[in-house]
Amino acid sequence: DAPPPWKILGAAEYRLGRNQERKVRILCAPDEEQEYSGKLAFSHDARSAVELSANAISPFEFDPSREIELASQDGDALRSGAVVIRNRTSRDRTVEISVPSEIASPDQVTVPAGEEKRIALHTQPGFLGASEGVLSFESEGFRRSIPLRVFALQPVLRIEPREGLDFGEIEPHKRYKGFLRIKNEGGSAARLQATT
Repeated sequence: DAPPPWKILGAAEYRLGRNQERKVRILCAPDEEQEYSGKLAFSHDARSAVELSANAISPFEFDPSREIELASQDGDALRSGAVVIRNRTSRDRTVEISVPSEIASPDQVTVPAGEEKRIALHTQPGFLGASEGVLSFESEGFRRSIPLRVFALQPVLRIEPREGLDFGEIEPHKRYKGFLRIKNEGGSAARLQATT
């Protein structure tokens, strides 16, 4: 019996006669970057347990690693940001990138051995709201997801008529109505108070 992340390849049950031997193949398939330890146990002799250890190290380093934020730069409708991928291995690696539909990014990028690549991200044109999702990376069995947060575009008000209201010549002591059309073209709600 082998604890996760180890697995016994092939049959885990077998018989051994006197002076017989058997080769047992064990696979280590860690899910996370951390140190692992455990014991390979045998049913008929607990003293024959074999110590297992592994130190799983990610082939990549990400910056930021906890959360990626896309925000507006100078009031621009497109919210943007970036993530840096560092290749910690001794060979070039291709990384597949998956993003939510509201985000634009390359589908894949090749990161040279021991080097890093900056991946630019931005919202799709026409998307103004907020969003929360994940940015996923995959390369030769390695998988990593980083939370992604998109901030809504601030309220952008358009008032018509732009030149203002002209009531023209009016008589004293009479009421005249004028109308303004106010439209929020931003990505978040606007709380308004009109004063004259």
